[in-house]
Amino acid sequence: MTSNLIEVAEELLASAKAYEGDPAKQMELLALSDEDTKDTSDRRSRRPTLHWSAPKKIPFEDTISASELTMAVNLDESVIIRAMRLLLMHGIAPEPSPDAYHHIPDSLAYVSGTSHHFSEVTLGVQKTARLRLAIFQRDLVSSTPVRLINATDANQGVAVDRDHIYSIDNFSITKRNKTTGEGVLQWYGGEDGQVFHVDGGVVINGTLYAPHSNYLQIPITSSLEMLDTTTMQHIGSHSLGIDRGSLTWIDQHPGTKVWYGTFANYDHVQRGQQLPYGLTMNTRLCQFDGPPAWKCVRS
Repeated sequence: MTSNLIEVAEELLASAKAYEGDPAKQMELLALSDEDTKDTSDRRSRRPTLHWSAPKKIPFEDTISASELTMAVNLDESVIIRAMRLLLMHGIAPEPSPDAYHHIPDSLAYVSGTSHHFSEVTLGVQKTARLRLAIFQRDLVSSTPVRLINATDANQGVAVDRDHIYSIDNFSITKRNKTTGEGVLQWYGGEDGQVFHVDGGVVINGTLYAPHSNYLQIPITSSLEMLDTTTMQHIGSHSLGIDRGSLTWIDQHPGTKVWYGTFANYDHVQRGQQLPYGLTMNTRLCQFDGPPAWKCVRS
């Protein structure tokens, strides 16, 4: 029985590692991890319940080791460790020390099902929101505007260099005098062009690097568009594939010269769609190796 459980756990982990955001695959993965095994008469031929059988045995106000949890649920210790790692990945259960576990408000709310623990989770979210608002208000009050530039096309972001700012819209970027705000040059891709959802930008050594995606279209694709800031001519485009999400920003660390960017995904079901746009859980921060490959080497 132990070897069978290990095989199933390995199958579950392999499925989790292979998951790349396909909603249909997500449902398959959830079904795999949620298979009922309360009837022990045919346990060898059925997948084990790995998702909440172990957390339900964790003491409400104490820590339990993997070996102790193994004895409590009568499963192989390696299966327990692998199952708990799935919960750790989603932030549902913490690991204060290697292979030891205790509850947090999120896991208590699910395991106990009491209004008290659900209230704690809600109050925690509200407290975090209030703290963020207070920090924002403090920074807003302490800041002093030095210049207001009328740039009605800065709907998607702004990039800057020593002498100019670049107001960025979905398919246009305007180079402006930093002092007067007057437009100097503009790149215009056109509403029906290949570049239609630019999402910000950064100027590095005379090149404006602009993250771009086909936002609201399926499958999700992203690219990095490059413009010469002297002429505002489009000088290059690098496809980043369809497997990550919508590239929303990119920048280079001024000290290490390492490139970073984020691929966003959303739980919201967009207009005209039937499934969430990528699922927020698939949003990832990537470290790129830079030009010319722009490969995501860490995330």
